[in-house]
Amino acid sequence: MFNPGDTIQKYSIIKELGNGRFGTVYHVHDAALGAEKAIKILDVADPAQMKEILEAQILHKCRHENCVHINEADLYEIGGTIKLVIDMEYHPAGSLENRLIAGSIGPAEIIRHITHILYGLEHAHNQDVLHRDIKPANILLSNPSTKLSDFGLATEGVGPGTIGSAKGYRTHCAPEIFNDDITSKLTDIYAVGVTLFRLINQMADWDAVMSTLNNPQQALSKGSLIQEIGFNNFVPSKFARIVRKACKPTPDERYQNCEEFRQALERLTINLNWVRISSNHWRAEMADACHELRLLSVRKHKVEYTVNRRKRRANCKSFDSIEDAQIYMDETIAKSVFS
Repeated sequence: MFNPGDTIQKYSIIKELGNGRFGTVYHVHDAALGAEKAIKILDVADPAQMKEILEAQILHKCRHENCVHINEADLYEIGGTIKLVIDMEYHPAGSLENRLIAGSIGPAEIIRHITHILYGLEHAHNQDVLHRDIKPANILLSNPSTKLSDFGLATEGVGPGTIGSAKGYRTHCAPEIFNDDITSKLTDIYAVGVTLFRLINQMADWDAVMSTLNNPQQALSKGSLIQEIGFNNFVPSKFARIVRKACKPTPDERYQNCEEFRQALERLTINLNWVRISSNHWRAEMADACHELRLLSVRKHKVEYTVNRRKRRANCKSFDSIEDAQIYMDETIAKSVFS
C-alpha cells in the first residue's frame, strides 16, 4: 500500500483509486512527462515467467477509443520485491459506479455509456479477447468516450468459438459459467445486460439489492436473477425488453454479438429524457421545454405535471394513497421516455 506523497521512480502517488484481487490502482503524477496518470501495481509471483504481464499485453492488443489506453508496463523493485507497474491514462470523472452512486442517470446518458462499452467490447472480441469482468466499477467516464477498463480477468487466444475457463464478477455471471464451467463472448454480453439492468433501475447499492434474494446462488445458476429482482415501475418496457434478451438463461437466445446488442439500443428514440431528481421529483429538459413531475402530499397525494412551470392539467391527478400516486407517477415516466 502506498500513501499520498510516496514515490515510485518517476511516479508520485496522489491517491488510491481502487484495489482488488489483481492489484491496486493509483492516481499519480508522472514527473518525467509532467502528466497525471493512473498506474496499476501488481505483485509478481515469478519474475522469470511474469504471468502478470498478460493484462498489459491484452490492453495493448485491445487499443481502442472505448477501451482504457495503456502507455507502458515496467518492472520495479519496491521494498525488496518485484512489482509490475502498468501505466495507463487517467480519467478524473471516475467510474460509472461512482456516477450511479452520485445521482440518477437519464436514459440518453445510459444509452451513450452502454453503446460505447459495446463498441469497445466488440473490438476486444474481434481480437479473440474475453473481458470477463464487466460491471459499472470497470467502466470509466471520459469526454467524449466511455471506456472499458480493468482487464485483469481477461483471456485471449481462445480460438474461433472464444470459450475460456470460468471466471467473472460473480453477480454478473451468466448461468453457464456456474453450470458448465465456461465463459464466452455471450457471457460478456450477459454481463453488459446486467450492467444495463442496474443503470435503468437506478440501483446504486447493488449489494443491498442482491441481499433481498432468498437464494442468490440459485438465481444466478438458473439465470433468473433479472426476473427475481424485477424492474422498477418507472423503467420503460423497451429498456426492459433489451435487458431480458441480453440476459436470457440460454446463450443462443441472447444477442449473439455486441453489434446486435448495440443496434437494439441505437434504434431507441427518446421522447422525454427523464432524470430522477429525488424519489418524488423527475425532470426532462428537451429543447425549449422543461417537463417536471412531482408527488405532493398535503391533504391528498397529488401528482403535478408541469411544462415550463405551467401545469398540464390533463396529467395532474390526486390519489387517496401515496402508493397509488407513486405508481401513477412511475408509469407516466415509463410510458413517455421513448417514442
